[in-house]
Amino acid sequence: MTGLSLYMLAEAYQRIQDADDDGFEAALADLEDAIDAKADGVARVIRSLDAEAEVLMAEAKRLTDKAKARANRADGLKAYLLSNLVAVGLKQVKGPLFTVAVQDSPPSLNVLDREAIPDAYRVLPPPPTWRPDAKAIIDAVKRGETVPGAEIVIGKHLRIR
Repeated sequence: MTGLSLYMLAEAYQRIQDADDDGFEAALADLEDAIDAKADGVARVIRSLDAEAEVLMAEAKRLTDKAKARANRADGLKAYLLSNLVAVGLKQVKGPLFTVAVQDSPPSLNVLDREAIPDAYRVLPPPPTWRPDAKAIIDAVKRGETVPGAEIVIGKHLRIR
């Protein structure tokens, strides 16, 4: 009975169980050997696939860690270049491949005293908490209003083109 797929062996097993002849026990023994061999083969494939998956997951983690390290190094170099350009007062440097420019970042909000922020500038997510409405506060400060408990911070960032 070799050469049969596992589902064909299961069907053959069912036919033998339904049969009522003298060769039942011999056919059943052959079939059990075939199913044992097939089950062992399938189990080997499962173990092999599981092992391969573990190796691939470890490699993915290694590559993710390497990508994070490279991104962190690039961020460090950007900060280094930005601080040096700001220190010497240069706004832009043109090279043969890239133009590096120091630009003001969009305004961001620095909350100095959360409780001092007026109700008009509060966003109420589900109670009992709230958060400052940064966009409304930034817009109000741009219009010349003063919002207690907050200040607007304009940082710098590096643009490489």
